[in-house]
Amino acid sequence: MTGEQFAAWLRAYGLAWAGGDAAGAGALFAEDAEYHAGPWAAPARGRAAIEALWAAGAGRTHRDVEYDATVVAVHQATGVAHWHATFTQVPGERRVELDGVLVAAFGDDGRCAVLREWWHRREV
Repeated sequence: MTGEQFAAWLRAYGLAWAGGDAAGAGALFAEDAEYHAGPWAAPARGRAAIEALWAAGAGRTHRDVEYDATVVAVHQATGVAHWHATFTQVPGERRVELDGVLVAAFGDDGRCAVLREWWHRREV
């Protein structure tokens, strides 16, 4: 995994989020991937579970999503990124800002095998 490949993956991840595209997000992950959304939540395991998580979250509860990410480091098949997102929470019409970090490990096919995310949330 190169820094450019990881940056491209992060852009696709952001586009899927902004578009509420659960299938597009799922396509970024290996069939047996693990998606850890925070340190205490049970991970979504498998592409179908990841798509279901996205369909229930980004696909239904977020609109006007803006996302950007910066590659912090890449070592072998693992990338670390700092990301920032803002969106309107639905229902409630609250504007939310997230500032986070993710660590992603990739398989030989370029799909993410394990994703771990942490973030801070602020309503603005």
